[in-house]
Amino acid sequence: MQDREVMFFLQSMNGFGKKTIQRLWDYFECGKAVFEAPEKELEKILLPAQYKTFLWEREHKCPSEEIRRLKQRGIEYYSIFDEEYPKRLLQ
Repeated sequence: MQDREVMFFLQSMNGFGKKTIQRLWDYFECGKAVFEAPEKELEKILLPAQYKTFLWEREHKCPSEEIRRLKQRGIEYYSIFDEEYPKRLLQ
């Protein structure tokens, strides 16, 4: 799984803001590790509601499929990992 797909997954969940996403990324160091993280590790990092949301979303959604559906509708998704992502927004 690509980092950009995991970033989409995290950004699309209710209750997951910049701080939570950064905390997960700092702890697991890459998108694949975040997405495949053991439940016990996630439980240490996330609030109870975030934990439940994460597990449900991971079980029921496929980030690459969601991105593909956007593209079919003519919507492009850019994450901080994409070259096209605006540099000014990275600051």
